[in-house]
Amino acid sequence: MRSFGILPLNVLLWCLINVLASLGPRALGAVAIVASVGLFGPSLRAEKMVQEDAQRPDSTMAAPKGPRPNRSQPTRVIGATAKLTEKASGYEYPARIDTGAATCSLHVEQVEIENPSARRKENVGKKARILLRNNAGETKWVETVIAASVRVKSSTLESGEYDRRYKVRLTLCWKDFSKEVMVTLNDRADMEYPMLIGRNFLEGDFLVDVSLDRGQE
Repeated sequence: MRSFGILPLNVLLWCLINVLASLGPRALGAVAIVASVGLFGPSLRAEKMVQEDAQRPDSTMAAPKGPRPNRSQPTRVIGATAKLTEKASGYEYPARIDTGAATCSLHVEQVEIENPSARRKENVGKKARILLRNNAGETKWVETVIAASVRVKSSTLESGEYDRRYKVRLTLCWKDFSKEVMVTLNDRADMEYPMLIGRNFLEGDFLVDVSLDRGQE
């Protein structure tokens, strides 16, 4: 038996029209309707889908990103060293700028804590006062609150040993700029600079240019 391939749709419809045409005018009209739907229906439906797709927002396409926020760059430039003032005491200190240090550090003569505990962490949150000394040898007590107790490695101690220090919040000033930051209380009597300025004071507000003259004001 000879096998035939599948005939195209338009050929089948043409054959159907010829068969039904012989049955009379009514059958021929029905065939015309069927033929129009069969021949043109798919293209009409496809055109409608194209129009709907054109009107529908493309959910697969990422929405265009808006302009990035305009974050202004710091306009203050500070050198490798500078002079800063601790606001509460009014004392000015020569300071070393250290972008490798997370927080600032300040030399203190003495720390007195209200109702102190032998366990240093239990003193966090308690009122305290610190004794500051300026380059002229004058001293002044500054009231504050113990904000944290930390353990840090110290170059003055033997290898592997840690030093425990308190942190307080102080306002430091450089020219007309001031900022309240966390400051580590330390014995820096043997160091060249009684104050060290870390990233928590610099970040977002300063650019550091180590080529500037040392000791700039």
